[in-house]
Amino acid sequence: MARYIASAGVGAVIGYCMPKISTFTPAAKPVEDALGSLPFPKPSLSLMYFDLTGRAEAIRQAFVLGGIPFEDKRVAFSDWAKVKPTTRSGQMPEIKIDGRVYSQSMAILRYAGKLARLYPTDPVDALAVDEAIAIANEMESAVSILFSMDLICKGMSDKDKAKRKVVVGEALAEDKLPPIFARLEQLVRESPSGWIAGTSGPTVADLVVAGTVEFFSGPAVRYGLKEGLVTKATYPGLLALVDQVHALPAVAKWDADHPSK
Repeated sequence: MARYIASAGVGAVIGYCMPKISTFTPAAKPVEDALGSLPFPKPSLSLMYFDLTGRAEAIRQAFVLGGIPFEDKRVAFSDWAKVKPTTRSGQMPEIKIDGRVYSQSMAILRYAGKLARLYPTDPVDALAVDEAIAIANEMESAVSILFSMDLICKGMSDKDKAKRKVVVGEALAEDKLPPIFARLEQLVRESPSGWIAGTSGPTVADLVVAGTVEFFSGPAVRYGLKEGLVTKATYPGLLALVDQVHALPAVAKWDADHPSK
């Protein structure tokens, strides 16, 4: 009997530490809920990034939605030159987990998603999540030239730099970005739930895409993109997704406590 009890205890611990049981199994939900309510050691987490949304906001939102405590360490731009040499790879965000530091925003996001159960264990669902994230990341790649204009146009006058930014910004807004936005809009419209990967609840993909849409709806103008790139007339599904993310109670409270910058 003692051996049976010990084996059962070990099995329960191993089962709890394993990835989430596929929701295709009807019996999985009550078992998963019961195990999820058990106390378990939580890692010590410290996320470091600038005092703005950028590449860290989806990670922060994932932790918040999962009810996972973390240190939200924010670095002032004026301190970056001093902080940069101390980082793992000379960039942020980076996260310290139980004393060990890791970098790369998408890797950190997936980690946060798995902790918060916002990243599917079903391979096909995970594929859909990764697809949406990859499409959103194509936009960042497309506009990266705008972020580098000062370096590319080094030696030119500010007036000439500004002219080139306008030309590049218009080309991106008219030719490069619309097809990418259209693909994301299609994913939202095809989803029965309104969540971009077609899942029953939010995933890290929704957080990434919502943040990307918000960037191109406002802050991107500072870098040379024209206003009005994303409107209810052009991409209503994507704007509805943004509202859907921010309507989540945990995110709404986070927003209230941390106004966007």
